[in-house]
Amino acid sequence: MNRCGHVPVELDWQHGEFFDTSKLYLICATHGALYSPESGHCLGGRCNGKGLEPVSVIERNGAVYLTPTE
Repeated sequence: MNRCGHVPVELDWQHGEFFDTSKLYLICATHGALYSPESGHCLGGRCNGKGLEPVSVIERNGAVYLTPTE
């Protein structure tokens, strides 16, 4: 979910831009919290150990779709 673990604001610093300058980590543009792109775990900053909320997706025919949660 595109929502910081510290305060519920979107991560992107520009529309669709979520990665830090190294392009290795997701970063919150508002607070500077760093997250692992593979797991969403908090790696440092003001996320205080709170990771990103996962969403379920599937890939089909080259497109990615959200899947309903039960």
